Amino acid sequence: MDIYYNNKRKFNLMHLIFLIGLLVFFGAGKSIAQNISVYPTGLSFSVAKGNSSTQTITVTNVSDKEVFVETEIGDWYRKIDGSHQYLTSDSLHTSLGPYIKLDKSFESIEPGALGEISITVTLPDSAQVSDKMLWSMLFVSGIEPKADQDSGTEGQLSAQIREIFRFGIHLYQTPPTLLKKSAQIVSMEKVDREIRLQFKNTGPTMLQCKSHLELVELSTGEKTKLPIIESPVFPYYNREVHFIIPENLPSGQYSILGILDYDESSPLEAVEIMQEL
Repeated sequence: MDIYYNNKRKFNLMHLIFLIGLLVFFGAGKSIAQNISVYPTGLSFSVAKGNSSTQTITVTNVSDKEVFVETEIGDWYRKIDGSHQYLTSDSLHTSLGPYIKLDKSFESIEPGALGEISITVTLPDSAQVSDKMLWSMLFVSGIEPKADQDSGTEGQLSAQIREIFRFGIHLYQTPPTLLKKSAQIVSMEKVDREIRLQFKNTGPTMLQCKSHLELVELSTGEKTKLPIIESPVFPYYNREVHFIIPENLPSGQYSILGILDYDESSPLEAVEIMQEL
């Protein structure tokens, strides 16, 4: 998408963004610097094969300047430590990108106004898309251009970048027939002052896992429970969480019980090790 100023200079929006670098924000809420809000943070679809569904996100310009917004679909996944890896659309076999249609790819939003972006997911009548979860990311990127007198040529306008923003909205598609949930603990070990618990989502749907540790000093029976860590995990992906051993924990021989809760209707997963702390 090109932006023209005074019909004399042409700027490619994506080139501008990549040339000067992106300040990236993921999630909803309002950025103080950009005065832009995007809602909601994510959309969850449950479309059966051969059907479609449409949902909408809202981009609000609460500043006093016009902003230009561009939308783009990309792929992403969570690494084992929970950080995100971003890829071009249709890079992963779980990409929702091929089945997404946006009602617009570019829009200008006046001061105080809001823009709506409709996302439609349409699935073919095929078993290939009915037996697995798919996901993508909707990137909402934009600039707030400022027109100034060009010092080099009298009467011409030049574009300057006043502000840059980029939001990522999670897009999930889970077939309505996909109901099974399962997970298992892979390992637990002590590394320096951490206990590292690794587990795997062994089912076809995303899980919101809750894990915690219970430490029991064997000579006294004193129990210490470490805070719960919540971790979203994609189907068939591994996740590792790190628990910090408290500095004030008395030295001794401990039973360390790692507990994984991934679904309220399923039994807990647990693993135990003995460790000198």
